[in-house]
Amino acid sequence: MNQFDNSTAPKKTPKSLVIGDYIAWRNSSYVSDYPPASYTLAYTFRREGDPARSFVATGSEDSGEFLFEIANAASSVIETGLYFWDLQVTRDSDGERVTLDQGTLSVHADKSSDSGDPRTLPRKMVSEIERAILGRATNNQLDTLAYTMGVETSATRDTEKLNNHRDYWRRELIKANRKWRARNGKRHSGFIRAQF
Repeated sequence: MNQFDNSTAPKKTPKSLVIGDYIAWRNSSYVSDYPPASYTLAYTFRREGDPARSFVATGSEDSGEFLFEIANAASSVIETGLYFWDLQVTRDSDGERVTLDQGTLSVHADKSSDSGDPRTLPRKMVSEIERAILGRATNNQLDTLAYTMGVETSATRDTEKLNNHRDYWRRELIKANRKWRARNGKRHSGFIRAQF
């Protein structure tokens, strides 16, 4: 499917967006009740913890449906994070508005230009703990570990505590990997095989 072809745009609100990407989707659920000639349908996205960071995607009539697009010029200035959205319809004649639906959108960094560490938190934590176990952690890294463990900095040199902390983050890493594989339709150890 050509992602630039609006005629084949998915008929569901996206769950995620990569900064700098073009994205389009369709909505036909409300066309009969709110014809585009008399109503405006728009998504307002507000960032978690910083609602002033927001953006809007307004629908346009296309082949009897509402078509929504976020161009790459618009998505390139969005910041990463979780955004809460409201889908609202406005009556053009008098500006009266109704909220129809709500949800969330995860905005991810563009890995081709982002200089941040792309690892997930569980993967970073396992790596940092193993560095401390091997005696290669800096004082700043030990301080960070101590904070996450809720102990004094000197306790981060306690191998037993480090091993327990690493086991916890390994379990979190396994959970995160299972979720990622499930979202992407891949098999994982959480599958239950039925035999007949």
